Amino acid sequence: MQTNSTHLPVSDTVDGRPAVLGEEAVAWLDRSTPTRGLNEDLLGFDGAASVRASIKRVLKMLNTLDIGVLVSRQTWLHRLTGADIEAKLRFELSVKQINLLLDELKLAAHRARSQLENMRTERGGIAEDQRGLVDLIDYATGLRSSNGAADSFVVDRFERRLGNLITMHRANEMAVAQFALAEQGLMSLLDRYGEIATVVVPLWQQHAFAVIHAPARLSDNHPDVANFLVCHSALEEYFDGEARL
Repeated sequence: MQTNSTHLPVSDTVDGRPAVLGEEAVAWLDRSTPTRGLNEDLLGFDGAASVRASIKRVLKMLNTLDIGVLVSRQTWLHRLTGADIEAKLRFELSVKQINLLLDELKLAAHRARSQLENMRTERGGIAEDQRGLVDLIDYATGLRSSNGAADSFVVDRFERRLGNLITMHRANEMAVAQFALAEQGLMSLLDRYGEIATVVVPLWQQHAFAVIHAPARLSDNHPDVANFLVCHSALEEYFDGEARL
């Protein structure tokens, strides 16, 4: 087969690709350029921000919970006015509100995990596009250098598109790195939450139930009270630490 350069044959195409820098080569670049759009779920929801906002709401409620009103010494006046019953009801209501907020946090974490999977999928798609872009840029660069006598107007149009492909490749490199960094941050946040949610939260709920439903008034050194305070302190420490990040 005759060739017009050391790189490309005279035939108009090579394996379905243009071999001559002309209008068809410009149209081929347009057709071959990736047109991936970002997943709408990634644009409309910030998983890390949602989890942290829920964490702050839980922490605020945890800080208002006071078991001291249940274990402090009660006088006959407290019993006469029903203050002891009111204190128990306030404590029970606060526990219920915290449990509701914990459920909201659990839902936020679930949505964040779904977003994490979407981020991984998106990053994988961009990486796949990158492989195609490298091949496309290499071929288009070779086509440009092998057709020095092509029409200048067509060459200008072709070079603008080639420049856009190079810019897209660089932007995708940054996007892949940004996605990887965001994934690591979100994964770490969810890992820390998972450790608390699977161990400390159930224990806190169990001990809160025991305190609320104790058959008699508990002393401040009662095992149920001590166990509750240990779990409560652990929750406060975790939520306070996350809220400060």
